[in-house]
Amino acid sequence: QPDTEVNMYCSNCGAEINDNVSYCPYCGVMNVRAAENEYMEKLEDIREDTEQLKDVSEHQTRAGIRHAGRKTFIVLLIVTAVVAGFFMLSRFLEGQLRHDSANRVQKELEFKEKYFAKLDEYYAAGDDAATAEYMSEIISEEGSSILNRWKHYTYMQYYNDYRFVQSVSGMEINDHFRKYDYADILYAGIELIYETGSYYAKEMSAEEKAKVKKMQGEAEETFAEYLSLNRSDLDEAYEYAVSSDGYLSVSRVREWAGNNERF
Repeated sequence: QPDTEVNMYCSNCGAEINDNVSYCPYCGVMNVRAAENEYMEKLEDIREDTEQLKDVSEHQTRAGIRHAGRKTFIVLLIVTAVVAGFFMLSRFLEGQLRHDSANRVQKELEFKEKYFAKLDEYYAAGDDAATAEYMSEIISEEGSSILNRWKHYTYMQYYNDYRFVQSVSGMEINDHFRKYDYADILYAGIELIYETGSYYAKEMSAEEKAKVKKMQGEAEETFAEYLSLNRSDLDEAYEYAVSSDGYLSVSRVREWAGNNERF
């Protein structure tokens, strides 16, 4: 996945996103400022179309001119109403966003103060499994969106992907697995093997990167042994699943998995 410059956090899920996207690609929540800019561009197109209505030929009849004038006036009224309505809505949403953002920040600070020190203790002990279990216990707490700013969060996400892929060795490969587990395990493996060149992965330490590289090799072996997927199969799945804007699509992984059972 190509490096992507990011400079804001989604107000809903906490993911880092470009500030010029109208909706968060992860949870779908609207970015008010970007959406407003996009809408104003569309209104500018309407304004230009309206200006064209004024270019009435001097050879038109009086009736034609009056008709064009009425049409221009109606369009201008519609545009004015739409602009005013959108302005009021955007101001309301922005005010609501400020309130929600302030509350979210407070909850995040409380979460950080309460849990980050304990997370550091688990991580320092070198027990990734225990760290992952503790993260799963606190993920539902208010303010947990700040977890993605914990310094070892990215590494632990890859560890969770690795642990999920490895769990296939203890699963029974049956219809239930094919319907519910296969695509999820495939997604986790693709994220682990292919997404470590992303913006977020750069934050990992050299030691973490070395551990992730080892996990990648073991994950590939697991795919080959239990699901009959070799590296070329995984390459194909990854290329199919990445959208045009560079995001790994869960739905496209599911589509590929549904059409490509090799076991």
